[in-house]
Amino acid sequence: MVFGRPALVASFVFHGLAQEPACLHGRDVCDHEAATLLQVWRDEPSQAEQPHLEKEACAPLVNQGTRFTIQVDVGSPAQTFSVVADTGSDSLIVPSCVCQTKGHCNPEGRCYKAEANSSSFSVYVTGRPPHEVQGVLSFGSGSIDVIVAKDRVNISNVTTVMEDGMFLMVDQALRFNTSDFEGILGLGPPLPKAAGKAFITEQHEHFAAVPKGVSTINTKGKTPACPSFLAQAGISRFSICFNEESGGVLRFGGAAHLNALPSIGQYHWAVGLVGVSVGEGHAAQKLQICSSSSMQVGDVAPCGIIPDSGSTLLLGPEEQVLQLLDTICDGWDRCSQGLEPPSSKALQVKALLADCDSWMDSGDGLAELPPIHFHLGGDSATGENVLTLEAVDYIFKRGAEGCQTAFGPVSLSLRRGGGGWVVGVGV
Repeated sequence: MVFGRPALVASFVFHGLAQEPACLHGRDVCDHEAATLLQVWRDEPSQAEQPHLEKEACAPLVNQGTRFTIQVDVGSPAQTFSVVADTGSDSLIVPSCVCQTKGHCNPEGRCYKAEANSSSFSVYVTGRPPHEVQGVLSFGSGSIDVIVAKDRVNISNVTTVMEDGMFLMVDQALRFNTSDFEGILGLGPPLPKAAGKAFITEQHEHFAAVPKGVSTINTKGKTPACPSFLAQAGISRFSICFNEESGGVLRFGGAAHLNALPSIGQYHWAVGLVGVSVGEGHAAQKLQICSSSSMQVGDVAPCGIIPDSGSTLLLGPEEQVLQLLDTICDGWDRCSQGLEPPSSKALQVKALLADCDSWMDSGDGLAELPPIHFHLGGDSATGENVLTLEAVDYIFKRGAEGCQTAFGPVSLSLRRGGGGWVVGVGV
């Protein structure tokens, strides 16, 4: 499955469809039936903006269970970090030692030592007091406080100086175990030139001041744009593939897919969603969501799906998620036959999953639950592509708390595709 938009084209291949050689150590680590592949590219650059990358390059991804990480070298001499490969954002973020000093980052973890260890480091100022040059980056799992800096960055022998800025994490309020969190490599699409950097939401006086003796870059009072590593390194195409039981690969360059589904997102990679169904074969029940009748003027698809390699969740508009859970109950005998009106079907699904230890090892286990099918298409897409998730893909175990679905509510509106879903491609 392939998607893109004018000047931004991408391909997306889910479980069971990835046949992408890894070009690492002569072996195809992603040529595997359980692999997931995401490929993204822009229009071919003009002569005036030829990319720095002249040949294909690959870097291994490490499967951390809930995320895949990649090795990034920052500074001169290089300081190495294992950062999350994230198609849902577009910034390079590494932890500053300031975060450790505040007690909000792992004191035993690696942190970026700027003025002491990197001869290529400098930090941005805007003509105001140094503590006002920071920003707050918001994510689904919390927020990160940052300093905007410049330094040399290398990923698998693809090197660039981040002249237009990268982010140093000086504080964080993330809602997950951050003991091994060392930052993010954002692989999202470049923002439209007129959009600005929307995620720099506010200024805070509590941020640490720029360390003494550190050189600065004067931006004359303006917030630096901070394009992604991809943009600053001139990378026009990349692919990611993941394996369930092992690692994966991030590849720069490589051949493009020919049959591209158009991307309908402006701030995210997104593909049109033209329907959702639950169940097997001809007996599958189609939900009354994301139908062509709900499209408005200017839409190219009724809904959209955002592939997010930094997440394992499946998020959608709340009313659509509830309808999906209701339909799962209809197709699950344990749920539909044990339902006592006026009980909510969605609540019944959640209650049964919370008590999954009592029935998981009997009968068919999770295979009792029906598969879910996301029907993809839109704009110039030809035909329909179907992303199928079995129960093992959308349900996970939470220790003593039993099981739960990966589904949750989110409020997103895509520029050309109505309501938005987020699909964690690490699922």
